Amino acid sequence: SLMLALIGGTVTLPHLLIRQYAVKDPAAARKSSGLALVLIALGALLALSLGLGAMASMQLDPTRPLLAATLFAKSFGSLPFALLSAIAFLAVLGSGAGLLLAAAGALAHDLLPALGQRPLDERGTLRTARIAALAVGILTLLVALAGPGMDPFFLLLWALDIAAAANLPALTLRLFWKRATTRAITASILVGLGSTLLWLLLSPDAFTHLYHLPASSAPVPFNHPTLLTLPLATLTLILLSLTTPRPRPQ
Repeated sequence: SLMLALIGGTVTLPHLLIRQYAVKDPAAARKSSGLALVLIALGALLALSLGLGAMASMQLDPTRPLLAATLFAKSFGSLPFALLSAIAFLAVLGSGAGLLLAAAGALAHDLLPALGQRPLDERGTLRTARIAALAVGILTLLVALAGPGMDPFFLLLWALDIAAAANLPALTLRLFWKRATTRAITASILVGLGSTLLWLLLSPDAFTHLYHLPASSAPVPFNHPTLLTLPLATLTLILLSLTTPRPRPQ
């Protein structure tokens, strides 16, 4: 279930979603997304080989899983260690920037215009996106400052659990299955998000890190529910798409 979250969550983060914004037609979107999926799969295999290499070289500390690659590089000398550390820092900045732009774009282009009485013009959309980016950035900083002792790996896995169940079925079936409807996609996102978040809040990790209670008192048996919530969201989308009429093109 954890590996499914790592793979399914990664392919639905802005690394893939951002490729939908600069294509000329649906065929180009499918081609671009397929290429991104292949590259992300190769990256996952590379991470696996790096972890195995770090274990074989006796450079891996099991209590510090995020440092496996950098400790492995350090065993070859200071220069590989410095280069890999710089690349990792740039990757963190790139991921953060992508998430910030995706959040601001979703708020400015999708959520706020849908809640308003009239659509925004180009200048209003740009102003809204800037305000949304600032608000999301400040909120992120406040969350980071509120929990300095919390393991970032714990929060990262939560994000991937939610992304895999809420985004993956909607994104892939919308791209590669013509029968998918907007109502079914919306329901699938809500089911994936709600079921995953409920499970995570009742998980042993949540009882340990958030509630400071014994993990044995958690009502669910394991931490990462993707093995259950991803099929549930996918089944919701398929069944609703097959049982609801497709909207007629305007």
